[in-house]
Amino acid sequence: MLYLVHLDAVHLDDLLFTQSLGRLMMGTSHRLVLVHGDGGQAERLLESAGLFPDSTSEPSDQERAIVDQAIRQAARKIVGLLTDSQVPAVGIHGGDRGLLRDSGGEVEPGGVGWLADLAH
Repeated sequence: MLYLVHLDAVHLDDLLFTQSLGRLMMGTSHRLVLVHGDGGQAERLLESAGLFPDSTSEPSDQERAIVDQAIRQAARKIVGLLTDSQVPAVGIHGGDRGLLRDSGGEVEPGGVGWLADLAH
């Protein structure tokens, strides 16, 4: 069975929680996929670039690029912490290889079979 575990912003920034999660993952035979956002990093990066987007307007290409960068940084951080805990980990972005699709403002799953195969 494959389990999806959502890490919210609070737990994503908690180093002790992430290290404990790594130890737990190392000691289990369950297959886990961690799902997370940017952990608040996108807002910090946008503000450091002098951008204060309005949540009701369509984001610009620059804003989208910064948010994408923040999510990828969060994934690298988690993969690094898990790898340090001896847990084999790979970071995958939702848009990679058609995992998730934007369907007119709605997010829909794409081809997810390869993800289940990777989690073996």
